[in-house]
Amino acid sequence: MSLIKLRAVWTTILVLVLLCMCLVVFSGMMIRNPSVQAYLFGQLGQTISYDIKGTGLSLYFKGGLGFSASDIVAKSRLRDERIESSRVNIVLNLIELFKGRVVPLRIDIIKPRIELPTLKAFGYTKEGGGTVLRQMIEAGLSGLKSASIKDACLVVKGLPYGFKGLDFDLYSDTTDLTRLRLKVNGGFSYNTETVMFSLAGVITEGLEKISAKAELSTGRIPLNLLPCPAFLPFSNGSAKVDVMLNARLGGPVSAQGKILGENAHFSVIEHGRTKQYDLSSFELAFDASYFEQVLEISSAELKGPEFSAIAHSRVDFKDIKNPHISINVKSPFMPLETFKRVFPTSVVPSLVEYDIFPICSGGEARLKDLSLNGALEQFRHFCLPENGDLLSMKVEWKDMVVNKDGKGLPFEKVSGDVVIEKQGLLLTISNAVFGTSIVKGASLKINPLCGDHSYNITCSGIFELDDLKKQTELSFLPKAAGETLKDFKALSGKMEGQVEVALGPGFVRPRIIKGQFSFKECLIEHNNIVLPLLLDEADMRISNQEMGWFQGRGKWGKSEFQASGETSDRWKDCKFKIASRAQADELLGLFFKTGKSTLSSRDTVPCEVEIERINDHWAFKGEARIKDIVMDNGTMFLDPPGENDRAVFELDLYPGKEVRLKNLLLDLDGAGVRLNGSFDLTNKNDLWLSVSTEGLSLTGLGVRTERGVVKPKGLLTCNADLRTFFKEPGKTTINGNASGRDISFDLKGLASPVTDCNFKLELSGQEMLIRSLHMQVGQSPIDIKGRLKGWDFIKGDLTADAESLNFGDFIQKGSDSGQKTSDETLLSEDTQETETPTVEDQEASEKTLLGRSEFQFSLNAKRGKCKKFDLGPLHAKCVLRSGDLYVDSAEAQLEHGALSVKGYVKKRQGPERINIISNIKMTAQPAGDLLKSLGTDGKALEGTLNMESSLSSKGADTKGLIAGLKGNASLGMENGCITSSFKTVFKILDVLNIMNIFKTRLPDLTKKGLSFETIEAHADIKDGVIHTDDFSIKGPILNAVVQGDVDLTRKWEDLIFWAQTLETLDTVISWVPIIGYILTEKENAPKGVVIYPVQIRGDWSNPEVKMLPSVMKIGGGVINIFKRLLETPGRIFKKISGVKDGLAKAVGPLSENDSRADQPTAFKEYLD
Repeated sequence: MSLIKLRAVWTTILVLVLLCMCLVVFSGMMIRNPSVQAYLFGQLGQTISYDIKGTGLSLYFKGGLGFSASDIVAKSRLRDERIESSRVNIVLNLIELFKGRVVPLRIDIIKPRIELPTLKAFGYTKEGGGTVLRQMIEAGLSGLKSASIKDACLVVKGLPYGFKGLDFDLYSDTTDLTRLRLKVNGGFSYNTETVMFSLAGVITEGLEKISAKAELSTGRIPLNLLPCPAFLPFSNGSAKVDVMLNARLGGPVSAQGKILGENAHFSVIEHGRTKQYDLSSFELAFDASYFEQVLEISSAELKGPEFSAIAHSRVDFKDIKNPHISINVKSPFMPLETFKRVFPTSVVPSLVEYDIFPICSGGEARLKDLSLNGALEQFRHFCLPENGDLLSMKVEWKDMVVNKDGKGLPFEKVSGDVVIEKQGLLLTISNAVFGTSIVKGASLKINPLCGDHSYNITCSGIFELDDLKKQTELSFLPKAAGETLKDFKALSGKMEGQVEVALGPGFVRPRIIKGQFSFKECLIEHNNIVLPLLLDEADMRISNQEMGWFQGRGKWGKSEFQASGETSDRWKDCKFKIASRAQADELLGLFFKTGKSTLSSRDTVPCEVEIERINDHWAFKGEARIKDIVMDNGTMFLDPPGENDRAVFELDLYPGKEVRLKNLLLDLDGAGVRLNGSFDLTNKNDLWLSVSTEGLSLTGLGVRTERGVVKPKGLLTCNADLRTFFKEPGKTTINGNASGRDISFDLKGLASPVTDCNFKLELSGQEMLIRSLHMQVGQSPIDIKGRLKGWDFIKGDLTADAESLNFGDFIQKGSDSGQKTSDETLLSEDTQETETPTVEDQEASEKTLLGRSEFQFSLNAKRGKCKKFDLGPLHAKCVLRSGDLYVDSAEAQLEHGALSVKGYVKKRQGPERINIISNIKMTAQPAGDLLKSLGTDGKALEGTLNMESSLSSKGADTKGLIAGLKGNASLGMENGCITSSFKTVFKILDVLNIMNIFKTRLPDLTKKGLSFETIEAHADIKDGVIHTDDFSIKGPILNAVVQGDVDLTRKWEDLIFWAQTLETLDTVISWVPIIGYILTEKENAPKGVVIYPVQIRGDWSNPEVKMLPSVMKIGGGVINIFKRLLETPGRIFKKISGVKDGLAKAVGPLSENDSRADQPTAFKEYLD
């Protein structure tokens, strides 16, 4: 190139440079002009829809031509957004600038403060415009080469969080001009907490839309800083987020990533219940998108210690105040304890948390499905019927243990599931084992879960009844079922079956819907069935609530039976049959628990019963063979001889209303007793009964009495109607008649049988008229007439007339056929005593018929006989009042005298329960007959006697009567004899050696006894002690006086027997070896008289008889020595010997045993 041309080029360039320099200088001068600045800010603001103001505007040449401004304030023209920045650098597009438009190529904002009204400023709005960031992106894609924000602070109005230290870089991809690269770093702040994050990605302009893709990473975010809903509050923990974001302008925003957390503590609060969680670590991988105000999490997998769960959800924010939420969660099998720890029990009914979970342990469980679908407000009103589809759930478990630590047997190897849907719960068990029982299937359905629940339970399996008995305390067992099982005292055997049961609100009122049961070798003991029930085999089916049937065989107690039947209309109608061979003794024992039954059976009793129910009417019809039934009450034995004897009955029951006995026939060999009647169940008080029999033979009844001397026979006829009121038995009425003909029988206690008994009774209301009652007791015919009235308290008059009355026909003799001697009877210790009634006896007596009676009884007999005594006439008047017997008068003429008695015997215990007063007078009474009437052989005493006595006594019993006996008696006999049967007298004679003295007369004494000319006696009785000072015997051989006491209570006697022999002194001295001191009359003593004192002392069955110091007749001054000591014997001497008052007395020395302090009166007087 030539030098001229080169110069021309450089000149041109220099000119241009100078021109540019001038232009720059001119621009610099122009830009300082406020009008130019306003124009530039206006053009820039129009580009990004912001009103911009600033100061310090100057040219900026870094990276191109542009300008720099300080103290910039930009306000959005579309919404309440504001940006304040200390400096902004803008590089302009020169081409657009020459065209008159200010279009930036690059913008740098230094330390801005960005204020946003809401978070939606980051999103897309249909009305256009947007935030400065969005405008910068749109501008960049239409020509902006780069943009940056350094150390920015972003604030969202009304919220406590924002961004600070934010660095934002947006620049063009040099390899693809349609893409911008984006980098963001900074901190997210909440109150005083700051979390650092970074975001890097690409923004691409497509054919139609702008799209973006970025990766977000954060530091540790405190979980309590997250904006969680009120039902999911976090109180502790942190998490790190790594997310890949994808967005399209005007389209969806998606995110895929992970959240790694640790030490998380949060709660799930719903329905007023809280479930708390503590997770040491967790990982949440998710894939989510947001579009058109819908947040959708297509997948989310949560992993934690020993558990994991997969979920997806959708939240529609179109109604921001009431968003629609849809969540679905499931998990794999995990240990049950882990499952219970992580399962959100607060979002499901409390039954799961408080009733199901606590009783389950071991095994594994999984959440097969948990779905929540509804608006937020609906969840707050879960129990409304229209919200039935809000919640559905299915949990499966396997190899679980139920009720491990509870009462009863645990359920093991339990598998099944629980489903919640449409506000109902269905718990299903596919298999389980408890004890040796196997559950093949079971379910519990609860519907609805809100409000009053109704329950439906099904169960099938093979069960040991003993295992069922042990489950009475199960917490989840219906209360009624538990109480029913408790009532069984014993259960054993095997049952196989299936059942469906419905229960009402409160888990009560169980009702079987359908079922099928089979029993084998089952033993059942229950209070209501009284006896053990053994089922060899039994089957029961309930096809539905309407129909059912059963059959079985076994034993009830010892009674074999077979039963079958069917039901319909929910058991309102049923009909079944029972055939049995009843063990009568066992069954009858049920009605006689306090004592032995009077009925028994020699063999089992065949019987058949049909039972039918129609609505509320029960009909019973049956028949029993009773040929082996016998009755034995101790005095009478009933054994019907008929081979075809039977009992036929028909009975109707109207529960709560009436029991109606249509017919009860006791068919006894062609004759029978027929009964019918009714009982009012409304008040359980009114009973009506009709009894009829015509010519019922006692022979046909097979009646035998205990004695069996006379075989009972005769005929009974009865036609009567009875009406009684259990609450007021006193109002009982009987109308009808009864009669007996040619009746004969024995009665225990009667010496003779009753024959020729004929009676006629008329019953009217509360009165019974004994029109005639004639019977023969042995040889004693008796006629009784009278009238009785009342049932609660009987009153009346009875009169008995007898032509001839033999008391021997009524008073049974003892079993001892031999008669006792005088000593054995009168002095025996075997005297029978009446027992004092106990309080229980008295109370029982007041409840008996006699205890509730008051009637008069009169007895008249023209002639009578009591043992050897002839009586007649005999008259007695008595009153029986409330169990107390009062004898107003009883008088009888004796063959040799008269007897009168009166008194009373009361039932109430007391010291004067019995009171008797008697008077007896006898003249020329043979002594032997009298002794025989006292139970002796009558041989001890021969002769006749005259006697008068007046005796009385009061006491509680026989012993008390003896102790209280008082009165006096006088006795006289002439020309009699005391025989050898009276052993005590001859024992005295042995002691005196009388036999040696009278050895010439010994044969006469031995054979004939001790003869006497007279016996005179007078005795006083007081407090059961007989005392006499005046009992004398005068005889040809011996005179005697007896002095002393006989204690009837102690059975003790203490007597002095003063014996005077009628021999000379010389004879006595030579014959008698035992001689004491001698009393003699010195003057006027033709012959000496010897008196021998003999002591009889001790128990009267075997008294001690011994000789006391002897006394004889003497003279001289010795008499004065004993006169002072033996004043009383002086009277005795005078009575026996006829001695004069001046008789001297002397007493020999006493032995040591004779000086005891407890000697009775007679002996003390002798010693004195």
